[in-house]
Amino acid sequence: MLNWLTLAWNLALLISVSFFISLGFLSWPLTFNRLARLYHSVLIGLSMLLLSVGTERLGGTPGLAAHVTDLRYVPLTLLTLVHGPGWGLLACLPLLLVQPAFSVNADSVYSLAITVLTATLLRPQFNLFRPVLWRDWWRVTLLFAGLALPVLWRGGEPAALFPAVLVVASNILGFLAGVLVFRSRFRLLAVTERLRRQAYTDALTGIANRRQFESDLAALAPGGVLCIVDLDHFKRINDSFGHDVGDEYLQRVAASLSRVAGRSSRAYRLGGEEFALIVPATEAAEATRLAQEVLAQVQQLSHHANPDGILTCSVGMARRHSDEPAQATYRRADLALFSAKAAGRNRVEDSGDTDQLPSSPLDAASGSREGHGPLLWETVQKSLSLAALERPPSDSDWLRLLQAAILSVPDVQCGSINIREGQRFRQCAQIGFDPALVGLSHTAQEQLDWYGLGEAAWRRGQPRVLHGEEIRRKSTRLLDQYPPTTMQFMEHGHMLDIEATLCIPVVIDGEVIAHLNLDSLQPGTRFSTEDISVARAFADQVTLMLISVYRREALAERTREQAVYADLSLSVLNARSRSDIVQPLLEALKQLYGTPAQLIVQVQGELHLWQSVPGTPSAEVSTELFSLLQRAIETRSLAEQPAPQGQHVALPLRWASGSLGVVLLTLPERSTDPAPERQFLQQVALMVSSGLQRLDEWERGRLSTA
Repeated sequence: MLNWLTLAWNLALLISVSFFISLGFLSWPLTFNRLARLYHSVLIGLSMLLLSVGTERLGGTPGLAAHVTDLRYVPLTLLTLVHGPGWGLLACLPLLLVQPAFSVNADSVYSLAITVLTATLLRPQFNLFRPVLWRDWWRVTLLFAGLALPVLWRGGEPAALFPAVLVVASNILGFLAGVLVFRSRFRLLAVTERLRRQAYTDALTGIANRRQFESDLAALAPGGVLCIVDLDHFKRINDSFGHDVGDEYLQRVAASLSRVAGRSSRAYRLGGEEFALIVPATEAAEATRLAQEVLAQVQQLSHHANPDGILTCSVGMARRHSDEPAQATYRRADLALFSAKAAGRNRVEDSGDTDQLPSSPLDAASGSREGHGPLLWETVQKSLSLAALERPPSDSDWLRLLQAAILSVPDVQCGSINIREGQRFRQCAQIGFDPALVGLSHTAQEQLDWYGLGEAAWRRGQPRVLHGEEIRRKSTRLLDQYPPTTMQFMEHGHMLDIEATLCIPVVIDGEVIAHLNLDSLQPGTRFSTEDISVARAFADQVTLMLISVYRREALAERTREQAVYADLSLSVLNARSRSDIVQPLLEALKQLYGTPAQLIVQVQGELHLWQSVPGTPSAEVSTELFSLLQRAIETRSLAEQPAPQGQHVALPLRWASGSLGVVLLTLPERSTDPAPERQFLQQVALMVSSGLQRLDEWERGRLSTA
């Protein structure tokens, strides 16, 4: 009689064994080394012993019940299908070695052999990684058909067919249960791997992202090389051809880096136009060759929208030292990248074999000032202790850097560093002038006028040199244009005594954030190309000291805009009248820019003030602003014109079937790129106009139903 309790026990035991075996599958796609295969074979062998215990102890005397409830061959079948016959035979050894204890007879040996043989022959037909479908019934039946023979022929006499069918059916049931457990594990591994790939893959380019980069860099062995790749002037491509073309360029750059990396290295996109390569321990010459190949591959890229344009990149390299934190390796490679940018771009710079930085720029600049020998130049390039500050630089830090710069450039006795703080440039350090200069500030326009080569050159960071009479003529012009500010600098800065002045704008992301001024009081001084190169090296250190501060400020500004935008969106969504939209809009603009905003409406061809922020002064439209507002109405887009302390901006509120008016505000003077600010204002206008259109349609619908 069939012992259903024994069958249920063995089936539960088989499912448990299958579950524990599946835990040995650790990654997707599945890969197995010899140790993993041996582990599975030993585990399957032990599971067959456990299933034999269940059959013999619970099933009693071997017979029909023992055959029907004997599921020890199911794990063996699964193992052979996954790893092959050799590992299947190895799994049979534990059962054969202890056969006296489990009454392993000729039928059992035959069943073990026929199971391994059948699974081997049908192995090409099975894919355990996909569901077992109904049309696979004949394959599954063939797997266990051989187990029916000992039942069909018992004691030399043919037996009934039904018991043989029960034997095959019970093993098929056990096999399907085991496959279900395996496939559940496979699905879990596949989903986990897919999510991991998404989390560690850059969505635009398909290569590894910054999260994967940080993980791999932390695991990089000493001797491995990190290359940071940054595309030169990539912002121009986005501005000239649009972000869709820029994205296609980024995808092609990523593909080129992947080809260069090959199988031994790996390419990453760190963000924006910045990429990286991690090269395992290799010779310095090989790492340099890879970096040079990156330059060549990027230069070969082209786009139908920019057929004549040549894209270039700069590369900074650093080899990881023993016991060096990953962040230190990254910082050295990043500093090398800045050196490549400062040296003219489209080149490779190596951080060198040491990261021992001088204790101060003064130490770096000590020694001979005659010419610029190799030792002095190398010291200037590597005097980066201030650039590695983990805090915002103080005035004393700027003074130390200025001292080193003055000591490093021949015939320079004086100088100053002006740092942008908010909307103005503040003098943070000076040498050779009146201490009263420190703390004085001036506007970006004043700074640009003193520079004198035009805004395009200013934003490129192009050095400017003036001599003698040129300095005095420019000072006189500025005195007429900005009397209070220029008079202070004339009095305290000895402007009439300066014989030569070198001014280098410090630029981050196309924005001027500082000025380095080096001055000579000796008549006849002429700055050589090498003098300017040394000065630019110190300007690059100013960049390094400010870049994290500058980007934190930019991020804070964007975050503030997003918060205001979210609050305004909520007001627009819940509005029941135009005032419910306009008033929060004007208040949000005042909160962001600190200046009152007004809504101007057009009535019978005339412009009138309709609404302003309560508690702020307002006035009728002046004649000088009339043309600005008319231009915004006619062009249906943002219009602007210069204001005494900034820029007048007119923002039309229009939609497909109507118009409300124009928001007029005065933006304060900014030295940052105005494009993101203008884009944000246009987004606000679009969102507000959509809300006004919704109210308009709702009002018309209400009137029509009334």
